[in-house]
Amino acid sequence: MACLSNKTVAELAAKFGCDTRTLRRWQAAGAPLDDLAAMLQWFDGRCVLPSKTEALLPALRRAAKTSPTPPPPSKPKAQSGAPSAEQPGSLREARLRKVNLEADRLKFELEASRGEWCRNADVVTMVGEWAGFYRAELEALAHAHAPLWSGLTPPEIESAAMKWVAGVLARLTEISDKRIAAMSKPSK
Repeated sequence: MACLSNKTVAELAAKFGCDTRTLRRWQAAGAPLDDLAAMLQWFDGRCVLPSKTEALLPALRRAAKTSPTPPPPSKPKAQSGAPSAEQPGSLREARLRKVNLEADRLKFELEASRGEWCRNADVVTMVGEWAGFYRAELEALAHAHAPLWSGLTPPEIESAAMKWVAGVLARLTEISDKRIAAMSKPSK
């Protein structure tokens, strides 16, 4: 936009309900001061407007609907990524998404502090303990139980093995319950 005279700046400031310094800042930020419809879209992308401007928006919208203005030249759509000034409300939407993500993060941290979630490191430690326990039990099976089962029939060996598996699972459950109880204590 071309440089505006002081009189034009004062007229536009009065039209948009702001002071001349605010209007100059808007001009420097690329506000389309000469196109009312585009200016209304530009306002939609702003998070904060002067209170007088906010109060004038309904009247400005009515004026934009009644005045025949040619459509603005088409601009290429913005690539995905950072919000652009051409997308109405995009900055506001981006900030809303940021606030929602921060709320989700805080909710997760609160639930984790209450013990409703397990940290990855705790799960890795627990699974490692289980693996060690199973390995020790399987090695004991080959060395300690196999000689006891020699001479038994296949159904008897199967029955003895099932009793052994039930015992291993009971011990594993006990170990897991202790570990989970220790992880569920609220952190201070």
